[in-house]
Amino acid sequence: MNRFFLSLSLFVIIFAPTSFAANRVSTNATGASQARADFESQQLHIIFQEAQAAHSEELFDQKIYELAQNIAQADRSLSPQEALDEIIERVDGEQWVDTGWHTFDIIDSVLRSQGMAIDEKGAVWYSGEWDVLRAKSLYGADADLRILPIPAPLQKLGDNHVGDIDTAKGKLYLPIEDGPKYLNPHIGVYDPQNLKFESAFTLPTDLQPDGVPWVAVDSQKGVLYSSSFDHPSSINVYDINTGKPLAPIQMSQTAPHAQGAKVYGGMMYITSDGSTKGIIKLNLTTGTAMTVGTLPAEVTELEGLAISHAIDGMALNVMAIGYGKQSHKAWNKRSEIHVFKMVTTSMRNQLRQSIGTL
Repeated sequence: MNRFFLSLSLFVIIFAPTSFAANRVSTNATGASQARADFESQQLHIIFQEAQAAHSEELFDQKIYELAQNIAQADRSLSPQEALDEIIERVDGEQWVDTGWHTFDIIDSVLRSQGMAIDEKGAVWYSGEWDVLRAKSLYGADADLRILPIPAPLQKLGDNHVGDIDTAKGKLYLPIEDGPKYLNPHIGVYDPQNLKFESAFTLPTDLQPDGVPWVAVDSQKGVLYSSSFDHPSSINVYDINTGKPLAPIQMSQTAPHAQGAKVYGGMMYITSDGSTKGIIKLNLTTGTAMTVGTLPAEVTELEGLAISHAIDGMALNVMAIGYGKQSHKAWNKRSEIHVFKMVTTSMRNQLRQSIGTL
């Protein structure tokens, strides 16, 4: 008997609830949970080594799925998806901390109040409720500004608001909505250099019942992502060329007030403007969601985000709304960019780094 099946057999015999141990299930629940965690850690260590030796993240994922299936069979209190989510949280979990923030003046705050995007060359775009601009740098002045970027035909439908934007392959994508009615959700496609409107996709209201708070591009898969705003339990997926809805991604937990998102390395980072202002990481293959960072209590509202790269590594640049020190009146609201740095990396990133794919 190999090490895996020996360990699995011991896990089943000692800790899994069975008919002959039914009266001990509640008292052994904590012990069973700890035993499962110990078993997962042991097996993930073996899987990591095998994938590292094979230089294969595909093998890593295959073995993780097999492990989840075996654990669900051994512990009937877990479904296969629940077992997979538990393991993926261990594999993809990481920690980000707020290292500080930049506060814009009152004019720039108006123009930079909804979202932002940074392309692979470091070019930066911002969106406000009624504008989109290309900036000279992350905190720099406007290089180009377009007030009321929503085209006239969409304005006639009532569209009046831009959310968190994204860019990829020479296009800029704007989520456009007609609050507070939310009857005409669109994604607009623009030229990122001159900010001119090119085309738009009409989205189904049953998928976007409360507007289009954000759009994120996955250029490798050729899709656009978005979601509803109020506690979405799934991510909507649209064909990047036609806007046709595709199969949604079910999430393991909801994202209270999803305000923005960006895709990186097969993962999505979502800003959640709930009672706790946080960053949620989502595995786009499994739908496993986990909180990886939180913002200070002083933040009034969380908006979009963008991913940047520098000599000191990747950063999550998170847009938030705060108030100046003098007053909490509406006119004193300020946009802030909070810079998050990773302090604990994931097991998956460790594998990618070791096999040269990060």
